[in-house]
Amino acid sequence: MIGKTLELDNMNDINSSPQREKWCGHEFLYKFQGFWFTQIYLETTKTVVETFKPLPGDVILASFPKTGTTWLKALLHSIIYPSPQHQNHPLTLNHPHQLIPSLETDLYIEKWRQVGGIGSTKTPQFPVVKDPGKARILSTHLPYQILGNILNSSDCKIVYVTRNPKDTLVSLWHFLQKSCVVEKDPWEVEAAVDQFCRGVVPFGPYYDHVLAYRQERFNRPENVYFLTYEELKENPKFQVRKLGEFLGCPFDQSDKERRRLMKL
Repeated sequence: MIGKTLELDNMNDINSSPQREKWCGHEFLYKFQGFWFTQIYLETTKTVVETFKPLPGDVILASFPKTGTTWLKALLHSIIYPSPQHQNHPLTLNHPHQLIPSLETDLYIEKWRQVGGIGSTKTPQFPVVKDPGKARILSTHLPYQILGNILNSSDCKIVYVTRNPKDTLVSLWHFLQKSCVVEKDPWEVEAAVDQFCRGVVPFGPYYDHVLAYRQERFNRPENVYFLTYEELKENPKFQVRKLGEFLGCPFDQSDKERRRLMKL
């Protein structure tokens, strides 16, 4: 149900999902609280819900998979932490995923490894807030129905990006074709379309995921910014400027570093 979030007590037996469906690469998806997860994400979701406490200054980038997450990570980092353009620019030296950690994987990497996830050789930690005036930027694919109570417990900002569902499916399908697991048991196009339309994909159903965050944007416009991949592609300068205003980092004509971002 849109707008209704998951209570912590319901997470006690997260593995006892009675409904599962084969997905791709011999993997199963498990339905929990109306959404579908791989076994790994069932475990890390439990850890997030039980332990994550957002800070008032946090910026949470929420999205359905393959809807523009990487692009938004780069933009958010550039807006909040502007740096002069030179060879040591953070985005030159690092992939956006290295700069903005994921709640489900990077920040709970030990749990991720315990249940079979692939992590880096170095254990990431929560970003240390040395300057209270600067925000931590974190990302998540978790639906609002599960994460909402936690996010509402602080005055953190939420930026949600979504994308045309057809393009989302195509991007997801191509992404999975690069997986060695899928090579053994391909996710055929017909099956992909059928399962996506029924919502049986990781973090799906797509529409429930999108609509809950969109509704929250109307409920709390001062805390939730909702945009689409298509809007950002059509008018990037306008969207970046609006994002800056929403995040409390407006673009000033005298701010050379942020003006450079507008030229990207």
